Amino acid sequence: MDVFEDPRVYRFLHIPVQSGSDAVLENMRRHYTSEDFFSLVGRIRERWPDMSIATDLIAGFPGESEEDHEASMGLIRKLRADTVNITRFSARPGTEAFSMEQLNGRILKERSTELTAVKNETEKDVNSSMVGKTYSALVSERSEDGSVIARTDNYRPIAIREEIPLGTFIRATVTDAFPTYLIGKRAD
Repeated sequence: MDVFEDPRVYRFLHIPVQSGSDAVLENMRRHYTSEDFFSLVGRIRERWPDMSIATDLIAGFPGESEEDHEASMGLIRKLRADTVNITRFSARPGTEAFSMEQLNGRILKERSTELTAVKNETEKDVNSSMVGKTYSALVSERSEDGSVIARTDNYRPIAIREEIPLGTFIRATVTDAFPTYLIGKRAD
């Protein structure tokens, strides 16, 4: 945790959880529970309230019940992560899960769609809380449309429609929010 004291390090962590259901985590042979995950996140956010957290969830692991799926949707809402990557389960030859009874493809698609909707709603809500605020940011990328992407200290992307040299530190005010990024303007 001490490394995040260094201003050269983004306050961003990717902590893959895979499921909000302890039963599914056990079937995946994970050695942690959703409570363990939230305990870790709580310790991190206690020290770094603005830590940007990303996670991964798998929709439709073999044996996943509707209750297990609901637990994953609940995890998204409770976590209020900045980024949630959703993947439909796909059996890989040679793995234990490959020989398990697979869920119907329609169910995989429905669950993936539902998780994505909850993720988008939550990420938009999290990002909307940043509108009107000004942040220190590093211009790190150019977009195809001529905009630049500036990253806040906690790695949140702000699209700015200006020509600003890469590597420039700026102050940026957030003017709009979408689930996966922010829109802003230079405040300097």
